[in-house]
Amino acid sequence: MALGSLYYMSPEQIKAFPVDAHPDIYSVGVTLYEIVTGRRPVQGDSLFSIMAAHLQQIPVPPIHLMPHIPPELSSIIERSQQKYPDDRFQTAEDFRAALSNVYPDLQSHVASTAPYRISSSTSTPQPLPSTQTARPATPPSTQSFDHALLETIRKNLATYIGPMAKVIVTRAAKTARSRQDLYEKLAEQISSPKDRQTFLRSLPL
Repeated sequence: MALGSLYYMSPEQIKAFPVDAHPDIYSVGVTLYEIVTGRRPVQGDSLFSIMAAHLQQIPVPPIHLMPHIPPELSSIIERSQQKYPDDRFQTAEDFRAALSNVYPDLQSHVASTAPYRISSSTSTPQPLPSTQTARPATPPSTQSFDHALLETIRKNLATYIGPMAKVIVTRAAKTARSRQDLYEKLAEQISSPKDRQTFLRSLPL
């Protein structure tokens, strides 16, 4: 029988084939895609269309939705969601090792500014350790932002990029020198030029 959470089910689960560890690789890949891009890799308006998407639809590469992420990370996520099990990572260790090549300090709990990870102790997105080269310390912000304002901005930005808005706004607020500067920094995360302009026009006077 087919069993699983529909948006996260592998093609072989949908076909009710015998399964091993490979569907878990696929499901983790779907979750990672959603964390990074703010959207699920397959879309559908019915149970049938969602199942068909898992079987036939090639997801948009994450880097096309979030151009600032490392290309290697996008490739890793794409590989984890291949339709045929043999084309994915064969073990969780292989998956972890590939991610560690992009983020060498993946298993460290030392936080830095970007990009993002899910820690082992919480489901809240947190900063990932920096990549290959050390980054200079972030200079202190010259602007203190009201908490209510930041919360409003997070909700506004989330309509365009999803749940990662919370982390991105918090990070940008640390270096922004004004509300205008903050909005311009955040607008860079929105891929659609039209949506970017709409977001910028929402800047409170």
